[in-house]
Amino acid sequence: MAAPFAKHLARAPIFLRIIHRQCSTQVKATRRQTKKLKAQTAPPPQLSEPLPQEFTPTFTITEETIHQTDSANYAQTYLKNKLRKAVTPLWKLPYKKQLELKQLRNSKVLMKLTNSLIEQEAEIGLTETLDRTHRFGGLCCQLDTIKPSPVTEGYRNKSELSVGVGADGNRKTVGLFIGEWKKKNIICLPSDPARNISQAHKNVEKAYQTFLLQSSLDVSLSFKDNGNWRGLVVRSNQEGDLMAIVSFTQSDLSETETEDAMLSLQDFFAYGEGKDCGLSSLYFQSSFRTRATNEDAPFHLLLGKPHLHETLFDLQFRISPDAFFQVNTPATEVLYSTVMELCDLGQDTTVLDLCCGTGTIGLVMADRVKEVVGVEVIQQAVEDARVNAELNAISNATFVCGPVEEILPDILPTLEGSGDLVVVANPARAGLHPRVIRIIRSSQSIRRLVYISCKPDGTAARNFTDLCCPPTTRLHGKPFTLTRAVPVDLFPDTYHCELALLFER
Repeated sequence: MAAPFAKHLARAPIFLRIIHRQCSTQVKATRRQTKKLKAQTAPPPQLSEPLPQEFTPTFTITEETIHQTDSANYAQTYLKNKLRKAVTPLWKLPYKKQLELKQLRNSKVLMKLTNSLIEQEAEIGLTETLDRTHRFGGLCCQLDTIKPSPVTEGYRNKSELSVGVGADGNRKTVGLFIGEWKKKNIICLPSDPARNISQAHKNVEKAYQTFLLQSSLDVSLSFKDNGNWRGLVVRSNQEGDLMAIVSFTQSDLSETETEDAMLSLQDFFAYGEGKDCGLSSLYFQSSFRTRATNEDAPFHLLLGKPHLHETLFDLQFRISPDAFFQVNTPATEVLYSTVMELCDLGQDTTVLDLCCGTGTIGLVMADRVKEVVGVEVIQQAVEDARVNAELNAISNATFVCGPVEEILPDILPTLEGSGDLVVVANPARAGLHPRVIRIIRSSQSIRRLVYISCKPDGTAARNFTDLCCPPTTRLHGKPFTLTRAVPVDLFPDTYHCELALLFER
């Protein structure tokens, strides 16, 4: 190690010295093996289960690589790869291989469901699921080939960025966390290596960090300290408009001091170095909570337009600061086209859209059906859904605010017997409330249900079993049959994808 670098290293934070020491050890080990090895296989990304061999990418050791490890840049390369692995764990795999891996994982999800249903049916002497497996290669339903995303890089229209201690010890680092909270080795790194985040979002991130370094106020690394500036959310649409939402905690500041902080942020992005980002909207939210809705802590518009607008299927959708919108817009059209196909819509169809968010799915279907009724718990999302209906001159869509498990018993009786009733459910990762599943099973009018799951191997899997299992003292009504499953990739470079499931009876 060169003497000048050793001099600077002595002043570096402890964890940076630890990283460098680990890197130095690896360099020495690599040198010893160079004469014996020309190439070796890199370790696969960590999973709950090992990657199959065909999905393991390779990395070749060369003299150039070894020489590069001699420099201090090796520590930076090490950290960048750690971030890639944390945020985009499949980044080394060709996209075709990523799709094959996701297809395999969804097949395992369905196999687990199949085995569960076979066991429950066997207890009462039924073989319906077992009989279907002969038609679908051992699965309980047809599994379509995964549909790829039209874009694979920079696809995220929403980036949630944190503020924390960087690798150089800078408390005002903006980016993404790596490490483990339990091991207390968390550090914040710039998002540059993450290729699912667009350059426009990264530019806003860098500008915000510049602002923090100039600000006289400290950052809030936890609500226990006295800092103020917190994380950043960047949203965008396909037209290139950018919305930034800056989080803040007032701590022990007066109202006047908080207003001064807001003005300094506004001036920076309107007239200062942040102007080059070209923000179309800038929001400021002061809260003592990590995640807060507009009802909890109002968003203050400091600059530009109050909303973004996005186009799906020639329809316009308004996006508020905290509104849910699928993160990959081009792939969302693929997903919604798939959902409409599974729903088998007609002019006599009523669509009951559960967990409807800003109403995107139901409104896209509206011109093909008799009526759309959406239910959503977040008030701001419901307001956006109603505005979206007006923007697109859609008059046959109604949106109701409240928990689905509380609203559904009142709405369902008004829809039963009115023709073809189809349920579309797009819940959060945890899935639908068990009471919702019981209500759906007990309704004789619901004969088709399309369930969209972003985590079908999690707690939502219980929903699938409860929909299809034989009747019990808890689950009444005729069971559904899962007839088709279609994976759609909205998240390239990650293990995740959306799975659209068609249940019929």
